[in-house]
Amino acid sequence: MIFKYQNEMKTARLEDCPPNDYAASSIIAFRFVFSEIYHPNNFRPVGLIDPQRLNEFKENPKKCQALGLSMFSEAAKAQDRFDYLQRKTAGKFANIAGSYLATLNLEATDGIHSKRHDSHFTFHEFENVNLADRVIKIENL
Repeated sequence: MIFKYQNEMKTARLEDCPPNDYAASSIIAFRFVFSEIYHPNNFRPVGLIDPQRLNEFKENPKKCQALGLSMFSEAAKAQDRFDYLQRKTAGKFANIAGSYLATLNLEATDGIHSKRHDSHFTFHEFENVNLADRVIKIENL
């Protein structure tokens, strides 16, 4: 399958992106979003929202993560991470990532993801996938 941001991966010379240990599965996932489900940054990787951040990473695995979507397998862990990032950025994190939590019903045909680390994982979506269609609920954080 072709990934949505395959051209950006190629431009950044990320040959092993995403890594071979990423897998496809049908899962419930949680992601920070804005209240308007079609907001352009809701399902856009941080490396494209802020290209400078992509350039700050020296290691290719980190650059690859920046071209994927940050998600969680547990709502409570997502809430904890949101609270931490809000404190760390003096309340500015919500301006970049949104202040709502979307619950998504991801199918194996949507993309592949990393292993979960404390509920967090990186998701690389396939070309022509519209993740806004996978949202089943949005809640204020």
